[in-house]
Amino acid sequence: MPTLPAAWRLLLGLLLPARCVGCGDGGSYFCGACAASAPRLPFERCQVCAQPGPRDPCASCALRRPAFDRVIPAYAYDGAARNAVRRLKYANLRALAPLMAAPMADALAEDGWPPDLLLPVPMHPAQLRRRGFNQAALLAGEIAARTDVERADDAVARKLQGWAQARTASREERWAQVAYAFEPRDGASSSVADRRVAIVDDVLTTGATADAVARALKWAGVSEVAVLVFARRI
Repeated sequence: MPTLPAAWRLLLGLLLPARCVGCGDGGSYFCGACAASAPRLPFERCQVCAQPGPRDPCASCALRRPAFDRVIPAYAYDGAARNAVRRLKYANLRALAPLMAAPMADALAEDGWPPDLLLPVPMHPAQLRRRGFNQAALLAGEIAARTDVERADDAVARKLQGWAQARTASREERWAQVAYAFEPRDGASSSVADRRVAIVDDVLTTGATADAVARALKWAGVSEVAVLVFARRI
């Protein structure tokens, strides 16, 4: 079945009344009740990747330490939070961006880790042309407006296109596919060296993409990297 072009989806989103992606009630695409009740990760979780369990590094992180230092999730990837991620990314419902960014900014404040810069996960130019927007950049813009933290969108470039994670047979394959997909841009070190950077994305699944972006940032001299996401798959 053919899909609507991005421009038509955007127009329909503007014309149709807002209904919550969680409960279906009118008035907001992500209502206050769903924002308050959406599943969150437990306090007891890996201090690196945020998988539920002991706060010491989990077995996966102990075996293969990611390049990022911590994950800061607003929600677990389930229920209304999962619906919000999918509607923003695949239904072009950009009005969700500020509603999703608000709990992300709250999670950042609650975590107590103060970043110097925000970096939305870059898209390959071909992917950006197909989708028409970068959902991570939309979220980063909204978070920057709420926190006054500067953005560093030009610090890292994506040199290889991504693959759909559903087509990836294993976590190891996913990590291998994107391991060197990103690189620091020329001159990035002068703006990011010895600074703390929060990578911004909508969802964290295997952590492979975040690891690859964090590795590029560390090459550029970044001192510490966190991954700030709306939802973390568990």
